Amino acid sequence: MEQKQDPTAKPDLDTRILSDFIYELNIARRQLSLYPPGHPQILSSSENVLDIFSRLCQFREGITFGIAPEALLFEGEWLDRDNPVYRDLARFLANLEIASIHFKHGLTTAEVVQLNRILSSDLETIRKQGGFPALLQLQQLQHVEIVPVDYDVFQTDTSGLPANDTDADLLWDDFLHGLIGEQLDRDGRALDMSARLDAQRVAEILNQSRTENGDKGGNYDRAISSFIARMQDKNDHACAEIGGQIAALAAGLNAADKRNFLNSTFRALNRHPHTAQKILQTLPQEMVASALQQHSENELNLSSRLIDLLGHFSTSGSPEDNAQTAMATELPGDETTRARIDILLLEDNHDDYLPNEYQQTLEKILTGQVRGNLPAEVTHELKHQLDTQSAERQCCAIIFNMLCRKVEPEVEETLQNSLTELTQYFLDTGDFITLREIFTRWSNYLYSDHARARFLDEKVLAAHSREGFMNEVLDSVERWGEEKYPDISAYIVDIGEPYAELLVARLAEDEVMTRRKTWMKLLVELGAKGHQIISKCLEDERWYLVRNLLIVLGRQHDVLPAKAVHQLTGHAHPKVRQEALRILFRINPATANRLLLKELSSGNRAAISAAIQLAELSGDEKILQQLHRLVQAELQNNDDDLTFKKTILDALALKGRPETIPVLAKLLRKKSFIRPRREKDFHLEIIKHLGAFPKQACEPLLNSIINGRDRTQSRLAQAQMSLPPQTEAPQ
Repeated sequence: MEQKQDPTAKPDLDTRILSDFIYELNIARRQLSLYPPGHPQILSSSENVLDIFSRLCQFREGITFGIAPEALLFEGEWLDRDNPVYRDLARFLANLEIASIHFKHGLTTAEVVQLNRILSSDLETIRKQGGFPALLQLQQLQHVEIVPVDYDVFQTDTSGLPANDTDADLLWDDFLHGLIGEQLDRDGRALDMSARLDAQRVAEILNQSRTENGDKGGNYDRAISSFIARMQDKNDHACAEIGGQIAALAAGLNAADKRNFLNSTFRALNRHPHTAQKILQTLPQEMVASALQQHSENELNLSSRLIDLLGHFSTSGSPEDNAQTAMATELPGDETTRARIDILLLEDNHDDYLPNEYQQTLEKILTGQVRGNLPAEVTHELKHQLDTQSAERQCCAIIFNMLCRKVEPEVEETLQNSLTELTQYFLDTGDFITLREIFTRWSNYLYSDHARARFLDEKVLAAHSREGFMNEVLDSVERWGEEKYPDISAYIVDIGEPYAELLVARLAEDEVMTRRKTWMKLLVELGAKGHQIISKCLEDERWYLVRNLLIVLGRQHDVLPAKAVHQLTGHAHPKVRQEALRILFRINPATANRLLLKELSSGNRAAISAAIQLAELSGDEKILQQLHRLVQAELQNNDDDLTFKKTILDALALKGRPETIPVLAKLLRKKSFIRPRREKDFHLEIIKHLGAFPKQACEPLLNSIINGRDRTQSRLAQAQMSLPPQTEAPQ
């Protein structure tokens, strides 16, 4: 017996709609930082989020996402871990120490905007204002719930432990267990709390995990931030021991994890300067120097206070070394020092050493008269200089210089590997200008006489044309918005044909109109590079895809595939035939006129309506005469026929031929007792269109209407007479 379906059962969620929601939410979050408050783009993005959310909640009261450092959890399942947008949003929310976020049915656009404003705040500011629950309540966000990660539950039960086990030891032990715990139990504790761990063992576990999973490095921000915060009230001895443990753990990690671990550590210390001073003095000097170098390369954003501490501990040795240095160096006496200063800064010539502008600047600094508001052009120039000082860009410049000459095979292999790694880096950071330059420079090198690599086994171009990489580039169009669209578009056009197939596939499957328009725009810009793919897809059974591809071809200025377009003039769908004819008017007007007349005479209302919109492209008298016949046909007693007649009037007005005026005058004189209301509306439409014709041709007819008995028609005719004259008919 067939089992009946439960009518109250909740249907499965469309994963495509869920994906669209995450994409739009991520875009709305990013655009809040790109545009000033109140910008229409911010509201538009938030409305897109709400539109998709309403479809998600058609059979639900709300949706909840669990947050991990690199993935999103939904209804007990991890969403696609390889999706860069999912990872980006998960990483962002995890850095704010969010465990889950819930959206309730009834969410408003204003709440989406306000939520993104809250999420754009730094973690310290959020804590000072009472955390997410307090902020949501204060801002009256009734349809959003955020559950923060409670790191206080990451602590071992100290009951029954010996008295000589210090709090710092317990905190460090919990921290190590938290690092290797993939998940938390329901109470928020690490799953395995039984074994005692040391730094070396944890480093081995983390290295093995990264090797098996193929990750580039772990994300330690949340764990380290909480751990450092809980060390604030510990004494100097405890902090010194922890500093040694941190150094030992970092030393055992692989290169990628070590870099991420230290970056997270210094960022956490940056938020807790008191603890930082206690811990930094126990870290190796090379570790401190590395942090200073990353800060100078704009890879690590640290406060001036922490920079001072790092600078102090990177140059100061051990207390014993400092004492020996002090004993070995004898300072000159007061008289000697004064004599040297007098020589350097004699009152008569001190200006030679200190220029006036520099001296004035120093005085302003000392008296606190410095202003921070630089002129806009100066700010722009300084920002440009900082942007061009990226170490990765400088590395590219060196490689490009080396590619100007022949290099040894092993050197060429190294350069390929470096450019391949930098390719992914510049994609992740949104630097499509440099990404394009890598592709162009390497392509030129391969075509030069210097190259040893062959096209079939080279790595750089292969990385750029890898399907996964290209999909990330296309995802970046939404991720970075209009600001970087020109750079992304120029890069895609340089790559050329490989993107055509992906763009056509997205155009066929994407349900969001704004994105479909974007894919069409990119296909237009590809030009002839995409014609081969487009020509194959013109045989697709989906008429809407074929129609859109014809629109793409019609907007291009390249030589079009005439044979493929001509074949589509016999397509079953009138809108496809319409676009094919539009293109045919460019490449073969005589054939286009013949086929257009055939469409206008077909007797099929849908085909005629589509063909009428192309009449302005034709100068053929037969087309004009057919339009006259259609507009004079008996008016039916329904709104559809009135709309159809208005479409014909639009086409005649666009042509603006004087020969049409007598036809319209005849229609205005025609009276009907059966359908007076619709005929009256039709007459008013005719008068409205008279203003588009040359004034000399239509003036007698307008004057006769003005002097007539119908006041409504008279006022409308007077309005048409006041319009600027149309001296010539449009071509």
